Amino acid sequence: MVNLDSSGTVQLRQDVRVLDRLYPLAVAGHTLAFTYEDRARDGSTTLTWNPVPSSLPNTAALVGTGQYGVLVWRSTGSAAPTELHLPAAFTPTGTTVISDLGTVSGLPAYAATGQTTSTPIACAPLPGGGGAERLLLSDGSAPERCTTR
Repeated sequence: MVNLDSSGTVQLRQDVRVLDRLYPLAVAGHTLAFTYEDRARDGSTTLTWNPVPSSLPNTAALVGTGQYGVLVWRSTGSAAPTELHLPAAFTPTGTTVISDLGTVSGLPAYAATGQTTSTPIACAPLPGGGGAERLLLSDGSAPERCTTR
């Protein structure tokens, strides 16, 4: 995964997109399907491991040549939000979410702890620090579990 250069500095041998991936952290219901395309590179070649099937031309047009993830779940009525780990390549300002909760380009930060929020699509720091973010999808009735960025 890593090697040392001539000065002793640790360098990744893999494209970071292979290692830092989008994935569900918590699903407020039952996961029916999940897929993710990292579009990692091998040198100057972009690799596509999970192409959108040709039978879904609208989805293919939507994701284009960028990284994407699709999560399908059936809610059980939980008040907790569905949470996904956002890789560093999915910056909050550069991420678009399309959901039955709405469509957002540029993710807003979630409200302060102890409050409820009417923002159904937002991002918040991943607990434990390290600068990682998570995407939160909620109907707005869940008590806020995140801190302000």
